[in-house]
Amino acid sequence: MTTDHSMHARLIFPAGLTLSTLIAVGGCEVERSTETKTTTTVTKQVVPAPKPKPNDAPETISQLESAGATLVRNDAGNIRELALNTNTANPEALAALGKLNHLVKLTLSGTALTDDGTEVLANLDSVERLDLSESKIGNETLKHVGDMESLQVLGLRRTNADDEGLAALQSLDKLRAIDLRRANVTDTGMRYLSQLPRLQDIQVERCNITDEGVIAVAKLPLKNLNLNTCTTVGNDAAEALAKCQTLSGLQVANTKINDEGLAALGELPKLSRLRLTNCDVTAAGFETHRGSKSMRRLELRETSVGDDAMAIIATMPNLEFIDLRECRLPSPEGLAMLGQLKNLQTISLLETKADDETIAALADLPNLETLNLEATSITDASAEKIASMPSLKKVILNGTQLSDEAFTTIAASPNLKVMEVKTTSIGFDIVEEINEAHPDLSVVEF
Repeated sequence: MTTDHSMHARLIFPAGLTLSTLIAVGGCEVERSTETKTTTTVTKQVVPAPKPKPNDAPETISQLESAGATLVRNDAGNIRELALNTNTANPEALAALGKLNHLVKLTLSGTALTDDGTEVLANLDSVERLDLSESKIGNETLKHVGDMESLQVLGLRRTNADDEGLAALQSLDKLRAIDLRRANVTDTGMRYLSQLPRLQDIQVERCNITDEGVIAVAKLPLKNLNLNTCTTVGNDAAEALAKCQTLSGLQVANTKINDEGLAALGELPKLSRLRLTNCDVTAAGFETHRGSKSMRRLELRETSVGDDAMAIIATMPNLEFIDLRECRLPSPEGLAMLGQLKNLQTISLLETKADDETIAALADLPNLETLNLEATSITDASAEKIASMPSLKKVILNGTQLSDEAFTTIAASPNLKVMEVKTTSIGFDIVEEINEAHPDLSVVEF
């Protein structure tokens, strides 16, 4: 029988290691580690709570009230909101703003407001909403605004703000909305805005913006963008915005966007408001919007939409507002398709082909509150239908050929609050009779 010498192999220990350092585990011998574990103690840094701010001094409040400021106070009596119209220079009132400790909303407007004295804004570290619209402030003021670290909403409509001033706002990482309508902003300014990570609402109506500027901000988490009368904006901008999946409101009236751009915008899953006034758009552009459940407001004044476009619009089940003023292509039958949209609250049909057939189709809309029939060809045959509309609160009948009897019938509509009858033949005595019979109804003659 052969002996297996491997079973009797001699254990040889490394230098310094003895048998006492071994532990038998399940019949096996393993080495006990001689390493010492190091325990790291992490000391949590305690951030002290901010010190409470002192109450606003009564003399400061009195001074601002004397200056004509409108004040809103919080529960502790401190000023939370302040509005001051500076039609005349008031440096004392501006200086007093720096003594307010709890101000969250500040509105400063008026032609006398310039850059002088606005350095006080840099000290208002709690202000979240600042409106400087309709003033003469410029870039010097915006340098101070750039130090308002809590600012979230900034109004600069009709001011002297320009691209250089926007460059001073780069540290406002909480800013989510800015109104620059009719300001001196170009594509350069849009590139500065594109660096503000939380910016969601941009209003640059009537600014010198091109596709390049729109493309720069299209990567932001935009919800609302107003490009009305930015006359050089076109389809390249629309295609860039089509990738902005957060966009819900877009205003591009009086731009070069046409069916190609409109079709691209059909990719936006949250688009709920679209203003295309005076744009060359037709059913071809609307096809990608067919059946849209997100669309709630369409403004299509002076566009090229016809009956085929109306058929697509009629598939948008949640539409609440539609403006078709001066859209002269849809037939009465095409306009009657709106009667399929049971969520409509406002319909504007000024100078369209709307007639009695159209009104008959709209009569049963359960939520319709405002109906504009100015300068349409409706006749007295529509009076009973209009009067029967269950939720109607305002009807505009300016420039129609209705008789006194028709106006009297419509005035009896149970929920009607406003009836406009400018440039009609309604008699003064009829207006008086209506006013007496319906004291809650306002009849607007002029």
